[in-house]
Amino acid sequence: MLSYTEGDLIFQGAESKLYASDFYGTPAVSKVRFEKRFRHRQLDERLRQQRTLREARALARCCRHHIRAPTLYFVDRERCTLCMERIDGATVKEVLDREEARLAAAAPAAAPSPLVAHVLRGLGHVVARMHMADIIHGDLTTCNFLCTATAAQLAALREDAVPPAGIAEALVVIDFGLVQEKTSDEERAVDLYVLEKALLATHNYLEHCAVALVLAGYTEAMVRAAEGGAEADAKAVRNAKKHTQTLRRLEAVRARGRKRSMVG
Repeated sequence: MLSYTEGDLIFQGAESKLYASDFYGTPAVSKVRFEKRFRHRQLDERLRQQRTLREARALARCCRHHIRAPTLYFVDRERCTLCMERIDGATVKEVLDREEARLAAAAPAAAPSPLVAHVLRGLGHVVARMHMADIIHGDLTTCNFLCTATAAQLAALREDAVPPAGIAEALVVIDFGLVQEKTSDEERAVDLYVLEKALLATHNYLEHCAVALVLAGYTEAMVRAAEGGAEADAKAVRNAKKHTQTLRRLEAVRARGRKRSMVG
């Protein structure tokens, strides 16, 4: 018999509510997609169930490809509910916001610490690994990544100009509610563009370097994977070899975005 309890509400978004939960004595979180009364009841139920299952598949795929994301404990299709691992940590947005506050309190000419570069390159690494695994997140923002590094580790990164091995392993991807099923160059480019726009809108003090650092990490991970090896996943290697097409497509997506901004 399933041993599971749902506790206090943690967060409510446009599509779902997040609850603190207990799964066989293990702290967990439950994501419940709630009913939208303005939609036809049967259509609403089908949409919520489809999106719940799509998100569950994305979490399972992350696990198979060793991408850090909450471990999926169970899926309740009828209640449109996912129960998953609870992971403690600040969001990447909070980490970068703290760096902005630190800079504001320092001398006017102070530059961002190496920590910023480590985190942004790490984001690029994680996104590349998702794309190699045919996962298109659909809502890449700094709020949808957790940083599990300790305060001591972050302090060390702030002083260290050489990126330590495995910095990307401290980043956890969350909220696959808008995950896409298509995995073409266009979808990968749009995924990157969404992250690019989110970075520029949310962390404008990094507008001179954020996108370049993320794309440097993305390219670095793709090139390394494309070189392959005895243990390399064949599909991941094929996808990695396509990264130049993805980046070319990103230029086209940016051009469309600029045109839309001018037209209004």
